[in-house]
Parts: sequence; structure tokens; C-alpha cells
Amino acid sequence: MKNKRFLKYALLLSALAALLAFAGCESIKGLIDKEDANTAPKVSVDWGETAATGTESPEEPSCSHSYTAWKTVKEPTCAEGGERQRTCTKCGKVNSVVLPAKGHTLVTDEGVAPTCTTAGLSNGKHCSVCGMIVEAQKPEPAWGHQYVDAPGYPASCEEVGKTDGKRCAICGAVQSEQQVIPALGHNVVDSPDAPPGCETPGYTGGRHCARCGKVIEAPTETDPPLGHDTVYDEAVAPTCAEKGKTAGSHCARCGKVFEAQQPIDSLPHTPVVDAAYPPDCEHEGRGEGTHCAVCGQIIQQPKVIAALGHNYVDGFCTRCGQEKPKNLPITGILLDKTKVQLEVGESIQLTATLLPDGAIQNRIEWINESKGEYYTVTQDGLVTAIKPGKTSLTVYVEDTSSGSRKSFTKTCTIEITQDGGFGDLVPVTGIKADRDHYTISVGETVRIEYTVMPANATDQRVDIINEPGEDGTKTYLSIDKKAGTVTGLKPGIAKITLYTEDGGKTKTIYITIVPDDD
Repeated sequence: MKNKRFLKYALLLSALAALLAFAGCESIKGLIDKEDANTAPKVSVDWGETAATGTESPEEPSCSHSYTAWKTVKEPTCAEGGERQRTCTKCGKVNSVVLPAKGHTLVTDEGVAPTCTTAGLSNGKHCSVCGMIVEAQKPEPAWGHQYVDAPGYPASCEEVGKTDGKRCAICGAVQSEQQVIPALGHNVVDSPDAPPGCETPGYTGGRHCARCGKVIEAPTETDPPLGHDTVYDEAVAPTCAEKGKTAGSHCARCGKVFEAQQPIDSLPHTPVVDAAYPPDCEHEGRGEGTHCAVCGQIIQQPKVIAALGHNYVDGFCTRCGQEKPKNLPITGILLDKTKVQLEVGESIQLTATLLPDGAIQNRIEWINESKGEYYTVTQDGLVTAIKPGKTSLTVYVEDTSSGSRKSFTKTCTIEITQDGGFGDLVPVTGIKADRDHYTISVGETVRIEYTVMPANATDQRVDIINEPGEDGTKTYLSIDKKAGTVTGLKPGIAKITLYTEDGGKTKTIYITIVPDDD
């Protein structure tokens, strides 16, 4: 009974052991299959014996592998990897690793510089192991010649010259060859005799080249140098008008300066006050000024105050009592209007004035230039329009008071319409000068600035009259009427009058002319 029970337990234990063994094997196999599914593990190999990194299959649990040494089955190249293997001597399992590509060994292919006539190559690169071209060399075009002028130079007596040519600035290639100009050779002439100078001896004879001056045959010395003839330049004391000089010396024969004279500043002026005085009816006044008591030079130019002019009432001047002059020589004639516009049947009164004030009242003639076709005019200047058109009227007067016959005229333009088909005339009401007094030097020219009023007056013409100056003559200045300028001729005080052609408006201007400092 005990033996049966023991056997029964033995069989159960055996079955249990078998079951456990089976289960264990399945478990192990599952683990192996799982590792195969996740790729074999990588192994590192010492490059001294084997090679790089590879993979190996999982070992079977039943074999304890014994591998052979690594063997290279494919050598790596520049671009492709290689392979090494080992084999298990027990089960024959093969384990392999991949060898990495070596990579290219690059070397530089030196380029070739282009020239004027030949092309070149750029730098490139290739592998020295496999010969693969990594960077190809590219052709570079030839530069072409860069021709520049090769300037020539003339021949001299002893040196050859060359003509102009052209050469390449890069390689020197000749486009136009320079031609050699032979040396000219000396133009030998006899040297003139030379008298001795202060520092040079006298010579006679000898020959030299007339072209380059080279001495061909030395002259013979005849006389020793004369030596300098020294003279002394006295000092000049300064004044208030001129600078002075220090003493000096020079050679009277050759002019060589031994001691230069130095300038001394001029002395200050000694000013003296010139008292002011007021103007009267006929004479201008002066403001206060100063001049130098030593040299007489004007230091402060006095202001000129224009003469007041007579103020005649009932034939006498209210300022100085002078009787209004009569029968003075005529110097000109003015019209109060120099251009009029009328309609047929319309009249206008023109007024003529003789110059100067107090001029002899000779008969004034009113000349109808249309000969009565377009208008009529009376002998007192009343104009009446009778026919449309454009014409003119002239006033005429003669003066015989000086013993010779002189005539003076002034013209007025007349426009006549039937229905007023023209713009309105704007008459002159006055004239204003920018300055009442000018100061200029002898020879200096100044423009007289003035304004006709109103600014839109129809007739803007102005005449500039040279009136007698302080000595009763008109010789102090000249007038350029076209340019509107005056020029000083001699020192003194002159007077000019501006006359408007329309309306006869006047403005007097005084001009002081001083000596030219130069």
C-alpha cells in the first residue's frame, strides 16, 4: 500500500516537472523571439583587431558561441562602406559588421591665370584616391590687350629721342612701335665776348652749342670781376599821407640789394573840424566834416544840404527877398502831357513850360503834325479831336538871347477813336529819387536810381539834365542818358535834374566828386 502511494506521488512529481520544464522553455523562447523582433543588439568592435560597429543575431540559448577572428569580406571605399564577418565554430552562426566609407581625400587643382591672348582655368578639387572631380575647373577668358600711349620724347644734341607709340599695359605687346630719332648733334657757334661784371670776369673767344648751351671750347678770361659799386639808400620819414622807408644799400651797377629797405607805417592824420553852414536859396549847405591839418586829406566827408530854392510870391522871394528873374536864356521846354487819348469831339488843354524858371517868354509854336486832318490846336494849346487815327503834336520855341539861334522842341503822341476803344492813360504825378546826394570819385560811374509815380504811369520816360555846377559850368561830370548813369570828371559839386517826359515833374540831385585815391 505504501509503495503504491509512493509511486503515485512520484508520477505526479514527474508530470509536474515536465509541465514546468515545458513552460520554462516556452518562456525563454518567447524572450528570444521578442529580441529578434526588436533587431539584434549592436556591438562595438575594437578597430585594432576588428573594425567598426555592426549587428549580430541573438545567440541560441543552447549554444555557447565560439567565434573565429573577424575577417574583412568587403573593403570600404571613398563613397561606399565595407563589411567584416566572424563565424561560430560550434553552430556555424555568422556575425557581421558594417565598415564606414572612408570619405574622399581632396586635393586642389591649381588654376592657370589667363593672359592677354590665352584663356585660363579657375581652381578646382578632386579626390586623390578615387579620382572623382568634386569641383570642376572653369575656363576664364583671355583679357585682351589694353593698349596705352607710349609717349615719345625729342632728341637732344647728344641723346636720341623716340616717336610716340602704343604698348599693352599688361603684357607689353607693341601695337605701334616707337621709332628712334637720331641725336641732333651740337650746333657750334662762336661765343661772344663778355665784359666783366661785378662778380664775373670778362671773356673772349670760345665756342658753344647754340641749341643746348654746352661749352665746346672754353673762352679765355680777359679781365677780373669789377666788384660791386655800393650805394646807400637814405631812409624816408613817414607822413600821414605816405609810408616811410628804412635805410638800405644796393649795387649801382648790377642792382643787387645788400640791405633791403623796410616799410614804415604812415603817421596818423591830424584832424581838423570843418564847420557846418546852412543852405540858402541858391547855394547848398554843408554838414560838419573833418580834414587833416597836415596833408589836407578829407577824413569825414561833410553831408551836402541841397539849396532851398527861391519861394517867389508876388515877384519876390520870401526867404532872401530877391526879385524873380526875368528873360533868362531858354534851356529847354516841357509839356505837361506827352501822350493823350481822345474820342472824336473831345478836347484837352496842353500846357508848355519854358526852362529855367524865369526864362524869356518867347512865342511858343504849336505844330499840328496831322496838318489838321485828325485834330485842331489853338496857339494856347487847346487840342480838339475831329477824326479817328494816331498822330502827334510838337511844341517849338527859339532862343536868341545869347546871340545865337537855339531851338527847343517837345512832342506829344495823340490817339483818337470813335468809340473809346483804348485803355485809360495813367498820367505821371511825380518823381522820387532814392537819394538826394551822391559822393563819387573822379572816374567813378554811378547809376541814378529813381521811381516815377505812380508805378503804373503810362509814360515812364525820364530825362537827366546836367545843370551848371558850383563854378557855373557843366564840366564836373558826364551823363549817359540811355544807361541812366553819371561819371565824375573833376573834383567839385555838380547838380543834375530829373525831368519826366509826361507832366514835366522834376527832382534835383547833388553830386560831390572827390579826387581818386589811387
